[in-house]
Amino acid sequence: MEVTNILNAINIISEKIFKSVEKEVFKGIDDLLLINEDILYKEPLKSLYIKGETKGLILLTTAFVIFFFVYYLLTRFIAMYNGDDTENIFKYMLRIIICVICSSSSIFIIEQVLSLNGILTSAIASIGEDLTKEKICFENLREIIINLDKYMSSDAISVDGVIKGVISFGATTILISFAIRYVTIIFLILVSPISIMFASSSSTYGIFKNWVKMFLINLFVQEIALIVLMIPLSIKGTKDDIFKIILVGSIYILYKINNFTRDFMGTISEHIIRR
Repeated sequence: MEVTNILNAINIISEKIFKSVEKEVFKGIDDLLLINEDILYKEPLKSLYIKGETKGLILLTTAFVIFFFVYYLLTRFIAMYNGDDTENIFKYMLRIIICVICSSSSIFIIEQVLSLNGILTSAIASIGEDLTKEKICFENLREIIINLDKYMSSDAISVDGVIKGVISFGATTILISFAIRYVTIIFLILVSPISIMFASSSSTYGIFKNWVKMFLINLFVQEIALIVLMIPLSIKGTKDDIFKIILVGSIYILYKINNFTRDFMGTISEHIIRR
């Protein structure tokens, strides 16, 4: 009798969690998924950059110029005694000047990159809609899951119950993952002037390289996510067991989307940086 009560309690709790995920989580994921140039005109970037003072940025850039110039003089002075070769001062100063210009225009550069990425995202979403006859978003995936729920057992111990649990847990972790991505992109935009200045010296170029790689990979997450969403949205026979398997697989890939994108796009981003 006690075992039956426990199982009933687990089933009730699981069903409530599943219903809660249906109502709130998928809409939240859609709000965080697509990132374009509009993020620059929303809080907190709106206050920090668009409406903020530029004096701090100018002082920071000036400090970096002085630092790299002093660093070059020190390495040049040490090289005179060690007999090592140093970079030509004119090339070094030209690199600093280019980095200063790019650093001062970092928000404009990022806005163009975000705009291009938004165009690519729109193109993929449009192709997906043509292929699936559905809007490529988590809200539509939610509708499919709701319809699927009518044909699934409410017993948490059954296979259907396990699938429901995977969907509920997976959707929640996807929301958290996309929230982390959203904040990460905001952080990368905030530190963009500093990161670009690190390209001035070969000693700090690795920091700039990692910044570019992180920024590109986090942007490409939305394209990969849309393509993954096409898979379950393209299947019409949602009552079949194969659909449940594909749905669980899709949820898992979306749960691991950051690692999946890093593995898939890492080589491309490395190539872009080298060029």
